[in-house]
Amino acid sequence: MFEKIQAWDEHWVIRINNRKFGRVVNNIFVYFTHIGSMIPWIIVCLVLLLLNQYELAKTIGAGLIQFGIIQSLIKFVIRRKRPYKNEKIKDEIELRDVLLRNGGHSLPSGHTATITLQSLILVYHFNNYYIIIFTICGVLFVGYSRLYLGAHYPTDIIAGVVFGLTLLLLLPATLWLVNQIEALIFSAIN
Repeated sequence: MFEKIQAWDEHWVIRINNRKFGRVVNNIFVYFTHIGSMIPWIIVCLVLLLLNQYELAKTIGAGLIQFGIIQSLIKFVIRRKRPYKNEKIKDEIELRDVLLRNGGHSLPSGHTATITLQSLILVYHFNNYYIIIFTICGVLFVGYSRLYLGAHYPTDIIAGVVFGLTLLLLLPATLWLVNQIEALIFSAIN
């Protein structure tokens, strides 16, 4: 069964990665793929703090913390090679983002998980139709970009979305823990 899934993954990542859109579109994919990384979301947290949106910043930050810890454990255990490191297909994959050269493991897609989780936090917080449409498009675009850039297999993207949804379910417990730590710090200061 795993061989069939791997063959399906290899077929589709090669097919999507081998599409030629041109330099401008390549650069757009590289730019947008990084919306799923942690750095833009850390910047969002800092901006939210400056705007006195403490609770939203704390929620996004707690999501990033739990993501970082759990994803590191998952990738350490699974250790799936990225498509451009797969001996069987690496000659057919064009790595289109130089930042990926020394990338870690493939499953799940961390960029897709991050954008899924943070999008759901924004949807919950703002409860706005336009935010819903915008975030769905963002998740799809980041997921596709990860395939196009040669960083992930399709099942990595699917697992990233599921992982992001799971992180959302775990977020109340993480926020509870963050609130407990925050209370301890404030009681120690006062």
